Amino acid sequence: MEENLDGLSQQEDLENEPDLTSVVEQAFDEEDYDEVLSLTQELHPADMAHIIQQFPAQKRLKLVEFLHDKISGEILTFLEESVRESILPLFTTEEVAAAITEVESDDAALILEDLEEDKKREVLEAIPIEERITLEKTLSYPEYSAGRLMQREVVLCQPTWTLGQLIDSLEDLENIPEHFYDIYVVDEENKPVGEIPLSWVLRHPRRTPVAKVMNDDVRTVPVDLDQEEVAYIFKRYGFSSMPVVESDGTIIGMITIDDIVDVIQEEASDDILKLGGVTEESSLYSNIIQASLSRFRWLFISLINCLIASRVIAHFEKALDEFVVLAFLMPIVASMGGNAGMQTLTVTVRMLSMYNLRVGHIVGSVKREIGIAALNGIALAIILSSITIAWTGNVKIGCIIGIALIFNFIWSGFAGAFIPYLLNRLNFDPAISAGPIMSTTTDVVGFSVFLGLATTILF
Repeated sequence: MEENLDGLSQQEDLENEPDLTSVVEQAFDEEDYDEVLSLTQELHPADMAHIIQQFPAQKRLKLVEFLHDKISGEILTFLEESVRESILPLFTTEEVAAAITEVESDDAALILEDLEEDKKREVLEAIPIEERITLEKTLSYPEYSAGRLMQREVVLCQPTWTLGQLIDSLEDLENIPEHFYDIYVVDEENKPVGEIPLSWVLRHPRRTPVAKVMNDDVRTVPVDLDQEEVAYIFKRYGFSSMPVVESDGTIIGMITIDDIVDVIQEEASDDILKLGGVTEESSLYSNIIQASLSRFRWLFISLINCLIASRVIAHFEKALDEFVVLAFLMPIVASMGGNAGMQTLTVTVRMLSMYNLRVGHIVGSVKREIGIAALNGIALAIILSSITIAWTGNVKIGCIIGIALIFNFIWSGFAGAFIPYLLNRLNFDPAISAGPIMSTTTDVVGFSVFLGLATTILF
């Protein structure tokens, strides 16, 4: 019992302990720069990057100006892209070049691609020729492809070696990766023919031939494959690393699981932001003006949607004049259909981001979503109709709103599943485009069906 109390006390102390970012910010505001240095000098690069990001935009620039000789290349790689892009102009060409040479090739490309073209050329000219050629080749691959994601540093061996020779060769490698999990076996043409996890190397005697213990069912990633598809392969098969190959099958690098974790987080965040009509530029780390301008487009589209819906309502002016209660009830039909549609839309966009859905898959998905929407629509229609009849005393109005709700739910199930798929086939991003279309259709269909039924039945 006493141990439990001690544990609770320690937990409370941790919860009450001030956030390090707040402490650093307070010291910085008070111009206690020695304290700022003391608080930040022993931090892990990821923690230092976190503090930089949490500072308000203008104050962040002043902090970076003060600490910029302490900001390593590794810290830069841990920063969000928008933050890194905003602070890189504060560094000289030589400083950026030095930071790039500290990190592995995939992280170096990450920093370079955030530079202006002129600055990028200057930095490339300031680094050793071998590294420059490597980075220029990496940057020539499409953005968000395996070629951009991979690191060039990779451990290779021949199938004729023994494990002892393999271990001894690691001592002579100059560009051995900082972290690696598999060693790839290649033939004379540098094409992968097998792989050996590091754990297998340690579990067998030194005299064991590589060909005897290697896994010859090695999977590779084409250099131009989209990073989302690469992430799906890692998730599906549980890989810790995969070799990247050119079109002729020669190995040119590898992708490791830590890169994939970043991709999964980046893609998931991107989809969530897009569904809300928010871009990376309007996220937590941007200034108010940038955020406002970035979000304005979505709000303007929403305004157009409202005007279209208002035009539909105006068409049924007579019904609203005769039965004022309809004006109170019709937003329920549209909003409930919109909510159901957004649920379906979210599921479908998620499926599209994780899998390459074929026609057969989407047909099954549409049927399933229509079924789910119909069941929910019927259940909610019974509840809403009962409440409406009890409130208005008019059975017809209760039936009208129930039928309209069921119809709009069924439409939302179809539209929420089919519209994202159609947009994806037309090469539009469904995470951005589907939301406004979904909102417009559910509003227009909801108002039209509800008021159309009211006009037909009540008059």
